[in-house]
Amino acid sequence: MKIVIVVSSFGYGHLTRQIALKDALLELKSDLEILFVISEKQYENFHSEILTSDQVSYALIPLTPTIVMEDNYSVDIESTKEIFSRFWEWETQIRNDRAWDEILFGSQLVISDIESVHHPIVKKMNIPIINISNFTWSDILMGLGLDELSHNYSSLEKLSKLNLKLPMSTNCQSFSNPQLMGLLVRNFDDNLITDIISTYQHFVVIIGHLKFIPINIDTLFSSLINLGYKILIVDNLDYKNSDPNIIRISSKTPKFHNIIAASKFVISKLGYGVVSEVAVSNSNLIYWKRENFIEDIYIEEFVKTYNLGIELGQNVESLIKSIAEFPKRNNSNLHRSNLDIAKFILSYSL
Repeated sequence: MKIVIVVSSFGYGHLTRQIALKDALLELKSDLEILFVISEKQYENFHSEILTSDQVSYALIPLTPTIVMEDNYSVDIESTKEIFSRFWEWETQIRNDRAWDEILFGSQLVISDIESVHHPIVKKMNIPIINISNFTWSDILMGLGLDELSHNYSSLEKLSKLNLKLPMSTNCQSFSNPQLMGLLVRNFDDNLITDIISTYQHFVVIIGHLKFIPINIDTLFSSLINLGYKILIVDNLDYKNSDPNIIRISSKTPKFHNIIAASKFVISKLGYGVVSEVAVSNSNLIYWKRENFIEDIYIEEFVKTYNLGIELGQNVESLIKSIAEFPKRNNSNLHRSNLDIAKFILSYSL
C-alpha cells in the first residue's frame, strides 16, 4: 500500500508531526510505502529523519500558496492576499499539472497536512483523502479578513473523505464530522537527552531571530547567565557575542527536538511543533504571539490550560522572577497519540 503525505511548507511543525505519523504507521505495518511531498528546505533540514527505511521516499512539492510574514510577529496581509489570489487564478491549470499526476500515481491514500490544492486531482483519481491538521488555510484566511479566498480554499479542503483535528486546532470549519485526535509528536531518544544534559547541563533554548524577540536580548542573556544558565541560540549567524555561555547551534541539528526535551525552558514563538514537544517533555515555554494569526489564539489556550509556560514580556526583571516561579504543570492528557492515530488511519484505509 502506497501512502502519499503532502506537507505544508509553512514552518516545520507540519513536517515533524508527519515524521511522527510515518514512524507509527511503519511500526504497525512495516510493508507500507510512504512518499513525503515536501519543500526543498524541509528535505535539507530533515532528510535523516524522513528517509529512515527503504519504504520511505520523497518528492518536491509543486507550487502552493502560503502565508507571507513581515517578520516573526505579523502577517503581511496584502502580500498574502496577492499570493493566494494569484494562485487561485491559476488553479485550473495547476489542477492538471503533470507533476501532481506523477506524484500521486499508484497511491492508495493521500494524507494532507493543511495543503489542499492537489485535492481535485486526487478526487479525479478516486484516491481517498485524509485531512489532518490543527488549522486550515480557509480558517487563517478568514481570520485575515479575506473571506472570498477563505471560501475558495474551503471548497478544496471539503474534498477529503476523513478529517482529523489535532489539539490546538482552530475551528477547521471546512472539516465535516471531524474526529478529534491526541498529540502527534516525534519520539525522544532518552540516551541522546542524557548526553545533551551532560554536555550543556543547565541550559535554555532560544528559537527565532533575536532581532524580532520583543525584549532586550543582551540584558536577558546576562540575567540568565547570572542565574547559572547556558544559552543555546538557534542559527542567528549575525549575532556576535564571545561569552562561552552563549552557544550557537544549527536548526539542522539531527533530532533537534531532543535538545528541546533536555532544556529547562524554551523561548519561542507559538507553534504546534515547539509547543507539542514541550508538552510531552519536562521543559517549559516562554512564548510570544504573532499578530493577525488566528492559530496562536488556540495554541495559547492550550499552553494556559496545561500550564506549559508564560508569555514573554518586555521587562527582563519581571521575566526573570516569573522563570523562578513557573506554574505547576497540568500533565493530564499530555501524552503522544501517534500509534492511536496511525491505527485509526489504517483501519479506515485498509
